[in-house]
Amino acid sequence: MKKLMKNNFFILILVLIIVMAVMSGMSDYFLTADYLLNATRFISETSMIGLGMTLVILTGGIDLSVGSMMALSSICLGLTCQAGVPAALAVLISLAVGAAGGALNGYAVCKMNLPALIVTLATMGLFRGIALGISGGSAIPVPDALYFLGQGNVGPLPMQLVITTGAYMIVAVFIYKSNFGVYLKGIGYNEEVAVFSGIKVTWNKVKAYMLSGFFAALLGILFTCRVSSAKADYGNNYEMDAITIAVFGGASLAGGKVSFAGSYIAAIIIVLIRLGLTTAAIQTEIQSVIIGMILILAVAFNNFVASRKEIEI
Repeated sequence: MKKLMKNNFFILILVLIIVMAVMSGMSDYFLTADYLLNATRFISETSMIGLGMTLVILTGGIDLSVGSMMALSSICLGLTCQAGVPAALAVLISLAVGAAGGALNGYAVCKMNLPALIVTLATMGLFRGIALGISGGSAIPVPDALYFLGQGNVGPLPMQLVITTGAYMIVAVFIYKSNFGVYLKGIGYNEEVAVFSGIKVTWNKVKAYMLSGFFAALLGILFTCRVSSAKADYGNNYEMDAITIAVFGGASLAGGKVSFAGSYIAAIIIVLIRLGLTTAAIQTEIQSVIIGMILILAVAFNNFVASRKEIEI
């Protein structure tokens, strides 16, 4: 079983190599340095939405509101800047809105004992509706001072790449090296046992949902600064990408097992597929079908791994 789990990482690397080979055959520009460096902006943004989802799935939950929260944080950034709030404070307010939205999800799931699927499906509509309502559906420009978050570089590296990689590293350290990670894994494996073990299940699950909202909001900020304006329709269908990244990366939908390195590589694969198909003039609808097939195959693979575990036991 352990050998099979270790092989998952190498399978992702192999898939990545195959994807790059296929996409480079579809376009002469695909493997150029400029193209790949620019692609890291999209990879980083997609990775960010998968990071929060990975944490929630670790607890055995799910968050379908991440795309809507991305849009709401974008609108909050635009409106606060428009109201004359300093750019740095506007960013902090938008991040706080994301964490608050995640806390709402976590409270409803844990305190009201509602299914995570239903709660986050409801807040998906709620957050999107608020974003549309307070913005009137209009694009809201953000000040030039914020452009560096989405368009700037640290040396040769895009700012998004630096922020997202840093976020993954920090979260991975906390999950693998701190009690917080042990608690989340324990909750995901068996919540009832976690309760009897003295783990504060409610508080730790709420924190996982808060982090999911926080990272969705951070993505909203980075995306808004890249395109220079806030809009309420950002993040449509990002939920499927987020779930695909987590599951394809090695997370179990039953909870208790994730791979942050796997999630990051899965995000790279998905973005490269989308970019390659776009370059080849493949319709968006077909791209969604392909991503959906990847999700189904990832779930099937995880189920296969789980069945092998039961056989070994």
